[in-house]
Amino acid sequence: MRKVFIFFGIIYLLVVLGKNETFAQYTAKGRILDYNNQEAIVGATITLVGTKAKGSVSDNQGRFRLEVPSSTSRIQIQSLGYKPQTIRADECATIRLNPMTLELEDLVVTASRDAQKRSDVPAAISTLSPKRMEQYRPSRLDEVLNSVPGVYMSPLGGEQHMMSIRQPISTKSLFLYLEDGMPIRPTGNFNHNALLEMNMAITQSVEVLRGPASSIYGSEAVGGAINMITITPEGQFNGNITARVSDRGFYRSDVTLSGKNNKLGYALGGYVARQIDGVRDHSDMEKNAISLKLTYDLNDKTELWSTTSIIDYRADMSGSLDKENFESEEYSTLYTFTERLAKAFRQRLQIDHQWSTYSKTSVAFVYRNNISDQTPSYRIKNNRQDPLKATGEMNENHFQSYVFWLQHVQKLPALKSTLRIGGNIDYSPMTYFAERIDITRNEDGIYTSFTRPNVTLLDYETDINNKALYSQLDIRPLNKLKLVLGLRYDHFGYQFDNNLKAGDNISGDDNDHQSKITPRAGLTYDFGNDRILYANFSQGFIPPSVNEIYRKTAEKQNLNPARFNNYELGTWLKFLDGKASLDLSLYWMRGKDEIISVYDEVRGFINNNAGSTEHMGIEYGLSYKPFSLTEIRLSGNISKHKYLKYFEAKSNTEGQVIRSDFDDNDMPGAPSWVNNLSVTQKMPFYSNWTWLIEWQHVGPYYSDNANNSEYKGYDVFNLRSNCRFGRISVWAQLLNLTDKLYATRVSNSGWGEKYTPGAPRTFLVGIEYRFGGNR
Repeated sequence: MRKVFIFFGIIYLLVVLGKNETFAQYTAKGRILDYNNQEAIVGATITLVGTKAKGSVSDNQGRFRLEVPSSTSRIQIQSLGYKPQTIRADECATIRLNPMTLELEDLVVTASRDAQKRSDVPAAISTLSPKRMEQYRPSRLDEVLNSVPGVYMSPLGGEQHMMSIRQPISTKSLFLYLEDGMPIRPTGNFNHNALLEMNMAITQSVEVLRGPASSIYGSEAVGGAINMITITPEGQFNGNITARVSDRGFYRSDVTLSGKNNKLGYALGGYVARQIDGVRDHSDMEKNAISLKLTYDLNDKTELWSTTSIIDYRADMSGSLDKENFESEEYSTLYTFTERLAKAFRQRLQIDHQWSTYSKTSVAFVYRNNISDQTPSYRIKNNRQDPLKATGEMNENHFQSYVFWLQHVQKLPALKSTLRIGGNIDYSPMTYFAERIDITRNEDGIYTSFTRPNVTLLDYETDINNKALYSQLDIRPLNKLKLVLGLRYDHFGYQFDNNLKAGDNISGDDNDHQSKITPRAGLTYDFGNDRILYANFSQGFIPPSVNEIYRKTAEKQNLNPARFNNYELGTWLKFLDGKASLDLSLYWMRGKDEIISVYDEVRGFINNNAGSTEHMGIEYGLSYKPFSLTEIRLSGNISKHKYLKYFEAKSNTEGQVIRSDFDDNDMPGAPSWVNNLSVTQKMPFYSNWTWLIEWQHVGPYYSDNANNSEYKGYDVFNLRSNCRFGRISVWAQLLNLTDKLYATRVSNSGWGEKYTPGAPRTFLVGIEYRFGGNR
């Protein structure tokens, strides 16, 4: 790792020191205000027209300064939710921006790994803007992500979670997590808790692309992709310090600073979070996160930038509750030593070169180093002969990644089209080690202690290779009609080396290679006046994981990738004279060759591509601003997820194999209706004071494959208030306002229903101080 630091550091210093500075001849400075209420606009972007290398951001008083070539240079002022203005540099005394009726999501980057208008994207995509993030002040990502249409993120304690986007609540590798458009984990090594490896302090906005996106990103982009977009360094030195604390033992402190000095930009953000003596026994959590982003303008056409993130996370695993303890609000736990640890290091170096107005190339190098240690509660099994004994395991998963990525964007004005071509090479060696632990229980069934008898369960190394080429062609045969055609080829392989001696239930060394071609086709039609209709076909795939191929079997499982075909029709429009907007999508998706456990008379229980599923639904997002100080947001989805072909084979206590068929059953963990409604109100006498009340509804769903057990769902209300006084902001939150007893997830594995309880009424307060900026 030290060599990687030194290597990137030398490259960066050579570039910085090897370039001559070109100083501007004129300083444009002024103040940006809201046209209606004369309030300062914070974070507005000021750029020199025609040159991407110059930029500034307004400070807490709306002030800015920008070095430009001359007083007659033209600059553009933009801020989300306001109409942009272009003026001469010597006209900058006071600029008043006219607010748009609704906050628009004009530009998105996730759909094509390149900035494009939202209206040009034939897919369901939503943006959590900096303004929305500030309104919610989330302590966990689910608190704000659950306001996105079609998204339900289920918290499991600390920052652990499960996800549901066009799929049931799941731990499966159906979702792709990105940082600035780059997957944070390699193919075949999915972790449903991977978002805890992200740094919220340096996240500026979040984009959620719903539906398969494998034609651009490859595997695991099936239900959707969540892209965490980091701060863009601009303007003079500025930053903030925040602190928050709750009455349930949670506190968190953040520090963020950024700025740009001529050609060098920087953004540093980090936070420390702790959960101590919370509602549940054995539910403590500690997280430390820090990220550094550096940008350097080599010239007006070329930018070099890098990001480095370090995450250190530890959390108790208190397990779920049975129905009796859940309904009686008995929040104790049987598990006293189970825990999850995660350490993540990511470093990215990228260069973007704008050859001309019509041509741009980006090249990136990424290094990842992750360690995940567990003593998992879900691996503990009781001893049937001795109720005071049990067994479990401790495991460690470690991987490193070396990634090369390239993309070229070529606009072809004569053909009214844009071509994007790219590719990546991802080499990720990983190790997995698991050992048995022997556990002691007391008479109350609590797992009190354990010993390590030096029994190895798994010990293997796997070199994961993924090579890919992709292309996307955007064609505009008519002024209002745009076609998008995409194709990606993936080749991935596993070089499996088992450190245990091959034999019963132990695979020998093996080398497995597979390939997949993933298409995409879509169109958008612009009716004018912010009314867009789109349709698309997209495909996603999931390669078999290393565990599915090799774990606990005497020979390799011959498995193929699971495939998902998605058909979608949607619209994105504004109406009521711009006071309302609607984002609506209808989708139908089928999964084929899904991996399930089957029984073979010769080989016993093996994995096989024998499952198929169907998913259909309506996703909606409605925003309405009846008055200048009031905004109403409604989002959610109505969906149905069912098995087309699915069965389970299990051994009973007598050793007999019992097969259960679930064809045409509803899939467990799939609420038929998820809805989020929020009303945001600014105070008429002080517009910097806002209130937000939110209603989160999760409908009923089955907790088992047989559809014998059903959870009725829940309704939870949250109240948030934010107030800004110059450089100081304070906020208060009352979460679960009515103190509702609810579960964020309910499952049934045949031993009774298990409940993950949601937090009871929680009061949280926070304070922020912003510093720096232009004077």
